[in-house]
Amino acid sequence: MFDCAYKPLPTGYVLDVYRFEQVLGSPGAFGITYAARERGVDRRVAIKELFPSDFVVRRGSDRVEVQAGSLNDMFLEAKRMFQQEAEILSQVKHENVVKVLDYFEANGTGYMVMAYEDGYDLGDHLVSQRPARLNENELRNLLMPLLDGLQAVHELNYLHRDIKPSNIYLTRDHKPLLLDFGAARQIVVSRTRAIEQILTPPYAPFEQYAQSLPQGPYTDLYAMGVVSFVALFADERFPHAPDRLDKDPFVPLQKRLRGQEYSQKFLEALDWALQFRAQERPQSVVAWRNALAPHPKKVVRRESIQPRKSKDDAKPRVMAITFGIVIAIAALVAVVAYFLNW
Repeated sequence: MFDCAYKPLPTGYVLDVYRFEQVLGSPGAFGITYAARERGVDRRVAIKELFPSDFVVRRGSDRVEVQAGSLNDMFLEAKRMFQQEAEILSQVKHENVVKVLDYFEANGTGYMVMAYEDGYDLGDHLVSQRPARLNENELRNLLMPLLDGLQAVHELNYLHRDIKPSNIYLTRDHKPLLLDFGAARQIVVSRTRAIEQILTPPYAPFEQYAQSLPQGPYTDLYAMGVVSFVALFADERFPHAPDRLDKDPFVPLQKRLRGQEYSQKFLEALDWALQFRAQERPQSVVAWRNALAPHPKKVVRRESIQPRKSKDDAKPRVMAITFGIVIAIAALVAVVAYFLNW
């Protein structure tokens, strides 16, 4: 008999070479994340257990099984996609993307092992900054490393699909990290829940609500744009994508913040990512990163600047000119005398 639909693995539980310590955050509809320690090397890691709570339960203390035999194919597909996500992310060798160290199956389900980072998420950081907001340099210094990491993910033809402040982690040495990718979760859980219950408004663009619409890098860039908006207006609600369909209430940032401490170029770039229509947004990380970059400083070519002559350097030239004048006068006098005698 099944004990309950949701029950995390107990503290001290040993699986493979890992000893589980505690649950991290709140369990979602797709899985449970734990802090654990790798025995032998005493390395702390984070382990995500595949646990789609809509159609699995835990039997006893560890075994994960489907609630009914008819759900078995769905669970097998979830495991396949979970493993695929782990394999793709393990190929991303970028310091601003969470590192996937291992994947294995046990207890009837899958486990993704990731590097553990000590820090806090961007959402907590923005709350602690209220009522202040990030200035242009702070926001750019946050976005640029994340975009570098996101580009590395996109180059593997994979999307994050769930960028939001709680999925951006700030380590103790202020390094931003992208974590908790939502691609597999949204595809699997959408079979048992309405899409509105899976997405995180207002960060999801309209194409994520309408599953027939294509998604691409512009989908993640919209979410990154909303993250930027929240960093600028912490207490203001950005409109949900479906609310922008008829009469868009969004006021462009270049209009709202004109004349303040933000450059026009930077605000235009943010507005570009926040366009409602996917085709009107930047189509690649490279395009948006270039738009966000500050104006290049004018560089004066060194070879065009001539060194100033000192007074001592000028003396030989003055003497040469004077000597030439004397010789010319002497020659003129000689010519005149010659003709007078003649």
